[in-house]
Amino acid sequence: SSSQGGTSGQSGSSGQSQISQQKVDAGGKAILNIDSEPKGVEVYLNGKFYGRTPAKIEVEPKKYTIELY
Repeated sequence: SSSQGGTSGQSGSSGQSQISQQKVDAGGKAILNIDSEPKGVEVYLNGKFYGRTPAKIEVEPKKYTIELY
């Protein structure tokens, strides 16, 4: 799913995922909340591994490719 701020998601696994974004402060930081069913799916932003779901990732607001495996 897509959210404000230019994130886009892809899923390489069978299951469901949910991605949401929260603005954190006036400095422009944002938090991506990524969850999936089943839990424990690998999360990659722009090809870099960021952990497993559920994940809470602080990012700069720009476009990202989000992949779940």
